Amino acid sequence: MKKFFSIYLFLFIFHLHTVKLNAQTQPQFMFATGGGTFTGIGDLKVLKDDRILSIAFTYDSMGIDKYSKESDFLEKVAKKFIKDSVGYKKWIEEWNSNKHNFFEPEFIQALNNELNNFGVNAILKTVDAKLTVLVSTTWIHIGWSSSLDVGTAGIIGSSIANNESEVQLKLFIYEGDNQNKRIAEFSATGFFGSEKDFSTTSGKRIASAYAKAGKEIGKFLCKRVYKKK
Repeated sequence: MKKFFSIYLFLFIFHLHTVKLNAQTQPQFMFATGGGTFTGIGDLKVLKDDRILSIAFTYDSMGIDKYSKESDFLEKVAKKFIKDSVGYKKWIEEWNSNKHNFFEPEFIQALNNELNNFGVNAILKTVDAKLTVLVSTTWIHIGWSSSLDVGTAGIIGSSIANNESEVQLKLFIYEGDNQNKRIAEFSATGFFGSEKDFSTTSGKRIASAYAKAGKEIGKFLCKRVYKKK
């Protein structure tokens, strides 16, 4: 029994040492601009030879305003619709569709506005990509405008004033379609939406923050990876 315990202890210590060593040998970086802050680990130069950037999105680890999990937020929303199941079904369908209809297209378009200057084009994930960039949303501030913003704004309180949206992201770069073969990762924060129209829906207001994120991440990659010598 002691022999097996000793072997297990040795392997555990070796594993910790290896993880620490890998972290020490990987290049780390921190970059801040007026438009965002980027902190990460790994070699972003692996992207340099690819003219097509395959982008995937996930919301699995997303917090919303004061809620650390999206499920907790949706539970709160559901309680507001306790007597209106049809209304809640419509709301949840719109909430989920906003991710694909507004958030992601706005992000990719703004990203391409920067990358295209260097002959690079970002597209939604392709199965045969050499590298994949996974964009994980870690936190959303929905923001609010006037009482004309029906739905989400009504959940957290409406106002005659305007409060801009914000998104925080974490990006992972990995080989092909294998997330276990991670090459680099970085956090990207400080992206505020610019949409201030009182009649704007929550989806479009949040999308403007994704557009800002795409623009600033594009600038960051152009400077760190694609810049001309």
